[in-house]
Amino acid sequence: MASIDDELGRLAKQRIQAGELPCDPERRMWGSRGSGALCSLCGRPIRHEEVEYEIEMPEEGAERVLRLHLACHSVWQAECMRARDAPANAH
Repeated sequence: MASIDDELGRLAKQRIQAGELPCDPERRMWGSRGSGALCSLCGRPIRHEEVEYEIEMPEEGAERVLRLHLACHSVWQAECMRARDAPANAH
């Protein structure tokens, strides 16, 4: 049975490859209590008792704001590192 981290890792990889989640360096990032917003990775609400990372990402002509659970942020960053380290011809 796959672990939650494995499932999140697969989802992060898919969203990165589809261009739904960027791997560019963030402009600003901060953490706070959850606001109830949907997580940019898993799509579940970030509850008040959870940590929410809010990340401003530069985009052409605007800024994109990502909101992630603590665990989702860690998995997203790990998948971005794997994507950067992977050889160009690997799948």
